[in-house]
Amino acid sequence: MAFPDVIETDRLTLRRVRTSDAGPMTAYAGDSRVAEMLTNVPHPYPPGAAAAFIERCLAGKKAEHVWVLDATKIDGPEFIGVISIKVKDTADELAYWVVPPFWNTGYGSEAAVAVVAAWRASGRAGLSASIAEGNEPSAHVLLNAGFAEVGSGEAFGVAAGKMLPMRLFTLNIAAPRATA
Repeated sequence: MAFPDVIETDRLTLRRVRTSDAGPMTAYAGDSRVAEMLTNVPHPYPPGAAAAFIERCLAGKKAEHVWVLDATKIDGPEFIGVISIKVKDTADELAYWVVPPFWNTGYGSEAAVAVVAAWRASGRAGLSASIAEGNEPSAHVLLNAGFAEVGSGEAFGVAAGKMLPMRLFTLNIAAPRATA
């Protein structure tokens, strides 16, 4: 399985994480609005957590390909979010988050469409995603990228310290690639 290290979109460069991303990643992952929408991000975000995550990514110690949403090509910030594909035996999993100042700007959809296209090109089968119930902007991102909602479930939210209701999505394989 090979995914490109860099994916270009109209406004973004989706690139591998780098050590300089630790500062903004820590600042934004530490925002309660971000942490409460993600199942695996604690709040408060511990010192050193972003650096450790980046180190694991760069060392290839995660069964996950991670890209940073970088908007410098349009004179924007180097870090406006993260998108990843976690490789699994059954269905791979798409996950992402965008920093709050860039919510509702189309960057999430733009990144998801591009990563789904790269995933399709890899020849892998089965791509899923899940979002916290009530996160309508993320549902919109997934629908734009060709996903269909298939049900509901629960997942433990580290920041909330409890089980959270989740909406489950799967990629509609027959659907053409969507546009952002």
